[in-house]
Amino acid sequence: MTTNAHIDRMPDADSFESPESELVARASYDYGSQVLEIVLKLKGGEKTFLTTGVPKTMWEEFRDSQSKGGFFNRYIRTMYLLHPKE
Repeated sequence: MTTNAHIDRMPDADSFESPESELVARASYDYGSQVLEIVLKLKGGEKTFLTTGVPKTMWEEFRDSQSKGGFFNRYIRTMYLLHPKE
């Protein structure tokens, strides 16, 4: 499992990178605040989004899924409001 610099500073966090996915570049999760940060591969380049209120079980299923893009489209995109990170 690879971590990114933002998440490395949080002891209560987890992350993954997904180079094989056509949609999801990487994601990180803060267990304490239940905030999911996800970087999507879009036509104009990568874009980072945040969403809150994501339960630990949803994060673990996303992290462990075979298809990160499929899981994102099926569950996260339809159940949570994504906010662009500035």
